[in-house]
Amino acid sequence: MNLRKKLTRNHTSLTKLTAQVVNLIIKLPSVSKISLGIIKPNLKAGQHRIKALPITGGFRLNIRSSTSLQQIFVYTKEIEPIKTLILKKLKIEIKE
Repeated sequence: MNLRKKLTRNHTSLTKLTAQVVNLIIKLPSVSKISLGIIKPNLKAGQHRIKALPITGGFRLNIRSSTSLQQIFVYTKEIEPIKTLILKKLKIEIKE
């Protein structure tokens, strides 16, 4: 499948951490679509973390980098391969 067709860009910007996450999970066969969401900039400095919230057909990832938060919507039936890949490659555990 063409990877570009998996990514919808309502919002065109990505934080550095979100770009790393998207580049990892877009290649998974279980992921049918990724939709980029808003970026909330200028937050107080904090740790990188990712939170997964269930939505119809997948889940929303809230990706917190040092000073910003970005939401992405991942359409898939399986969250475990995504959690495992992110933990293995980026050393960030996804909270649910």
